[in-house]
Amino acid sequence: MKTNIYHILFFTITPLLFIGCQKKTPDCTDGKDVYYNLSDSDKAKIPYTGTETLVFISNTGDTSKLFCQGKQDFYNSYSLGGNPDCYMASAYSENMNFTFTSTNSNLSNYIYAPGIYNTDPPISSDVHFSINNMTFESMGLSYFSNPANYSDTTYINNVIYYGRKLNRTIQNGQFLTIDSTNTIFYKYPKGIIKIKFSNNQIWLKQ
Repeated sequence: MKTNIYHILFFTITPLLFIGCQKKTPDCTDGKDVYYNLSDSDKAKIPYTGTETLVFISNTGDTSKLFCQGKQDFYNSYSLGGNPDCYMASAYSENMNFTFTSTNSNLSNYIYAPGIYNTDPPISSDVHFSINNMTFESMGLSYFSNPANYSDTTYINNVIYYGRKLNRTIQNGQFLTIDSTNTIFYKYPKGIIKIKFSNNQIWLKQ
């Protein structure tokens, strides 16, 4: 008698478990892939095309010519849904890389990387920066293009520029440290126009 009860329970519960496993979560978006693209408005705020040569001169008289290696346009992908047994779609977020390189070791590389880095509402497009393999604070594309957000100033060749100063960031596990001895100065639509390193070397865009 016990055996029959166990058989009944097994054949009753198993289909329910199977149905529950196949049920789609809201994040599965009915099995359709989701694409988060940079808008035309976002792309219009990017100061580079991929063919530029940036010239910087330091306060010690050193010159660095940074040649852009072209524009990389690609998508990062990840799975949607919280249950790995459910049928899940994928999400794709658009990113770009503009990589500049120079033979001058004092200012040898610069990466400007706009993209969709946050897909949680509200979805935003941001810019990540790297110079000499150091990362700096990131900001939204719309933020950079709005002069109302410019609270910093700098002088270049006796001309005052309003823009945004960004500090170096150092990631150590879950902790993020701000290093204000290494900074960059960003102004739309010129891009980065000033770089200051911790050795007091200052580079100005020409």
